[in-house]
Amino acid sequence: MYEKWRGSFLKVYNLTKNGKLDFTIEPTFVSKETHNNFLNRSKVYPNDILMNIVGPPLGKVSLVPDDYPEWNINQAIVIYRSIFVHSKFLANYLLAEKTIKLMSSQAKTTAGQHNLTLEICRNLPIPVCSLAEQTQIVAILESKLTACDQLAAELAKQLKQAELLKQVVLKAAFSGSLLDK
Repeated sequence: MYEKWRGSFLKVYNLTKNGKLDFTIEPTFVSKETHNNFLNRSKVYPNDILMNIVGPPLGKVSLVPDDYPEWNINQAIVIYRSIFVHSKFLANYLLAEKTIKLMSSQAKTTAGQHNLTLEICRNLPIPVCSLAEQTQIVAILESKLTACDQLAAELAKQLKQAELLKQVVLKAAFSGSLLDK
C-alpha cells in the first residue's frame, strides 16, 4: 500500500538533556518538496547528534533515532555527524556538565539569549579513544543510567505511597478514629 511521505521537522523543544529525541512534543512535518528544496541543507539522518545552539538553556543533545530515514532541523540546532567516534559516546560527551560549561562560557549573549556559533561547535575539543574503549564506556554509562532510572522510578513510587499513607493518617486523625484505638 502506498504511504504518503512525511518529512519530520525537529525543533529545539524536541531535544532533551538525556540524549533521547522527544518527537511527541508538537510533532511537525513538512512536504517532500520542502524537505528536498527549501530545507535541503538541514537534513539529518539516524545516528546524527543534535545540539541546541540557542538558549537558555544550552546543553540539550539528542541522538537522531531511525524512526524516519531523513529529518530536517531548524536553524537553532547544530548537527554532529559522527564518523570516527561512536555516536552515543559523542552524545554523552556533549551532555557532560564540563562540556556544557565550556561551551556556555564561549557563548555570545544578546538580550538574555545565549548563542553558540558554528565556529565554537566546530572547535570543541573532543577526546577520542579507540572505538572499543568508546563502546565499553557507552555500555558502562548506559548500565549506570539504567540503574539511575530504576532508582528514580522506585523513589517516585515510594513517594507516592508515602503521600497516600499521609492522606490516610490525616483522614483518620480528623475523623477521630486514631483516638479510638
